[in-house]
Amino acid sequence: MSLVSLLSFRRARAVLTLTTAVACVSAGVAATVPASAAPGAAPGAARSADCHPAALGLAGKGLTRSTASCEPGTARAGTTSATAESSPYLDCPAKLLCRWFGAPYQQNDPADPTNYGNHDLANRPNAGSPNIRYIVIHDSEATFATDKQLIKDPTYISWQYTINSRNGKVLQHVPTKDVAWQAGNWYVNMHSIGIEHTGFAARGQHYYTEKMYRTSAKLVKRLARQYHIPIDRAHIIGHDQVPGTTPSTVAGMHWDPGPFFDWEHYFSLLGHPIGGTHAAAKAKRAAKRSSFRDGQVVTVVPGFAHNRQPVTGCDAQGSGHACRRQPTDFVYLHQQPSLSSPLVVDAGIRSTPATTDIADVGARATAGAKLAVAATHGHWVGVWWLGQLAWIRNAPRHPVLVHSHGVTVSPAVASTPTYGRAYPEATAYPSTIPASDVQAVTPLQYVLQPGQRYVLADGGIQTDYYHATSFADGPGQRVDVVGATRYYQVWAGHRQLFVPAADVQLARR
Repeated sequence: MSLVSLLSFRRARAVLTLTTAVACVSAGVAATVPASAAPGAAPGAARSADCHPAALGLAGKGLTRSTASCEPGTARAGTTSATAESSPYLDCPAKLLCRWFGAPYQQNDPADPTNYGNHDLANRPNAGSPNIRYIVIHDSEATFATDKQLIKDPTYISWQYTINSRNGKVLQHVPTKDVAWQAGNWYVNMHSIGIEHTGFAARGQHYYTEKMYRTSAKLVKRLARQYHIPIDRAHIIGHDQVPGTTPSTVAGMHWDPGPFFDWEHYFSLLGHPIGGTHAAAKAKRAAKRSSFRDGQVVTVVPGFAHNRQPVTGCDAQGSGHACRRQPTDFVYLHQQPSLSSPLVVDAGIRSTPATTDIADVGARATAGAKLAVAATHGHWVGVWWLGQLAWIRNAPRHPVLVHSHGVTVSPAVASTPTYGRAYPEATAYPSTIPASDVQAVTPLQYVLQPGQRYVLADGGIQTDYYHATSFADGPGQRVDVVGATRYYQVWAGHRQLFVPAADVQLARR
């Protein structure tokens, strides 16, 4: 989230105007960040993707911009109150300092039921609603006090939980059964729970405290067990791993919680250490033996404490100024097996090589990522990445890869398309849903070719679209449209992607 003054917010087929104070952690959209907006916040930590409808998680819901203002809202009887201190929907481990601080659900314009906020009602994970498959980890780019102000705004966006990074206190705002507007991708919103952590990504080491990690891990363990969410890096994901919905939204997707979040420590607290137990020792042995082979699955284990990759732009995105050296959660991918070689190209962000800018995730393989080996050259391992051969340095003195087991995905047709959401085919929509609300299935910029291999992240995802565009009840509202087209979720780049199952072949490695 971010400190944003929304002059107008109108839901599907309505209007939206935003005046940005502190923007969002986003790679591709510039934003204005007054110094007074958030003391201690670097402009580069802004999340400007919140500044357009697609990034609000409402892509395909008809939002446009205007200078019109919203009318005072009216809450539906019996719905969430922004000031409630208790709720039957409170869902936290008993030992956490957790209380209810509800987000409003109300119609903002009495004359327009499509102008409402700030989340959608559902009955997840029960029949007729989407299942819950992901937990999205955010940082809020704001203080705890600011987060509390923002979540009360019925014209703003929403998320399920806020964790105060300083003391570990937890607030729940939206019932886990309902759909919060938090991920910048409606398909991910439908299937996820969003957790905001107070702080600023560009100053991660200062804000990402041990208390925060431990509290967050306790909450995530409880939620994962309750909703049968796999505890791995394809399902417990950063906001930076959420894909764009269409080609035009890819460059503006968020990059929080940023490169200074310690995923290895976090997963150890979750009881599922990345790379397995003794991962560092296993990585060192593998690097010394140079034992990787074509087609093998590897997991990225950077060794956070000693992995200080160069990062720039902490003062302002794109400045080129070096950030203070601190531990990082990723390794870079190069076009050739050489540190002097350019970084790989992420076609969704730019046509030129990726950069070291804090917001640029294009050439970053994050901790826990699973990749398929394509070649080796000395201390370098070649892997497939966004349709190209990319190289990771894996020196014995700083090994970053471990052998893993998994299923590889190989394109069976030329130019296999990739998608940012697993939406159903048009014929799956019932007649009660207007034709204008049928969601296009649009491929992204990334194309996979035969001969390449990627790693399966999830072979059992749900193909669906939750249609919720109005505060009013009626035919076609709050209906989960389930399709017959099957997709696989794959590790193909920094962000998770989806490919049609009919276009690929699987092989266990």
